[in-house]
This record gives sequence, C-alpha cells and structure tokens, in this order.
Amino acid sequence: MIIETLRAVHLKHRLHEGDVSAHTKSAQTITKEWQAAVCNEGVLSEVRVSKANNERIDVVDLGTRIAYELKVSGKNTHHEFYKDLVKVLTYN
Repeated sequence: MIIETLRAVHLKHRLHEGDVSAHTKSAQTITKEWQAAVCNEGVLSEVRVSKANNERIDVVDLGTRIAYELKVSGKNTHHEFYKDLVKVLTYN
C-alpha cells in the first residue's frame, strides 16, 4: 500500500519540465502528500535517526519494520542510497 500510494501521488505531481524551484516544490509536495496518505498509528513520518543529529527517515512502518526513503530527483542517486543505508544503521 505504501509504494502504490507513492506511485499515485508521484504521477499526480511530478513535473517533466520547469526550473529548479518548480521541481523542488514538486518534490516537497510529493513527499508531504505521500506521508499524509500513508501515516497512521503504526506508520510514522520524519522519524529521527538519533538524538545526536537531525537526520530523519521519510516513513517507517513499525509493524513490518520497513523504512522508506524517497528520492524524487534522479540526480546523485548513488550518494542518496549510501546516505539512506547509514540512516537505517544509525537508527537501529
């Protein structure tokens, strides 16, 4: 359900043209709408990784123990991948 909801939100708001500002706003809208749609008592958004820093995980499903990180832009995906791995390792 979490991934299916994201796909629907992404199709609704993703831009194919526009400047950096428009794409940034689109990415923020996608993330916020997705989080609002899927979060409830057992699914949390913006979960702090630790008290020592301000890093957060986009969505955590406490029941399945799955963390979801969203990268709307296709740029620097390899960097984001490793950053997200470190977030999960720190959280655990």
